[in-house]
Amino acid sequence: MNVPETRLVKIEGTDVTVAVSNADEARHALKELRLVKREALRHRRELAKAEKAANAAVKSSKGRKPRRPARRNAEKSGPVIDNPLSYVWHSLAAVASAASGTDENKSQAKTPPPKSQTTGSASLKREIARTDEVISGIESCMLQIETRLLAEKAPRRDKPAAKI
Repeated sequence: MNVPETRLVKIEGTDVTVAVSNADEARHALKELRLVKREALRHRRELAKAEKAANAAVKSSKGRKPRRPARRNAEKSGPVIDNPLSYVWHSLAAVASAASGTDENKSQAKTPPPKSQTTGSASLKREIARTDEVISGIESCMLQIETRLLAEKAPRRDKPAAKI
């Protein structure tokens, strides 16, 4: 994840830390956190699109299931022969398939998706999980800073309010 250079916010792995010493730095850190969060969310959207494309590629590589015949005995009855030439043609095709050892009625065994696509999808999921952790850390830091800023801004209850 490409995070813009920031002065107050540090992101190491999935840990987000903010170092502020006064209210002005805290406000500036909030702006930086919002920027970093926006970039992290953009990165997450890109990863989600890539994962969706990888899943679609795996799904399309599997292919469709073969259609079942309309009748139960359609496979047993064989092809419909309506003229003598089609009889000769089907007979030759049957002899050729018997000689080659292949059967037209057998469906081909489905091959699993290539390992690179599966691995790519898994690595994308891990990267999305890491990005979610970073976003959660950013939101946590924002909440802590906003709480401290509000606590400084709120009037103290110890002192009685001046009456007019």
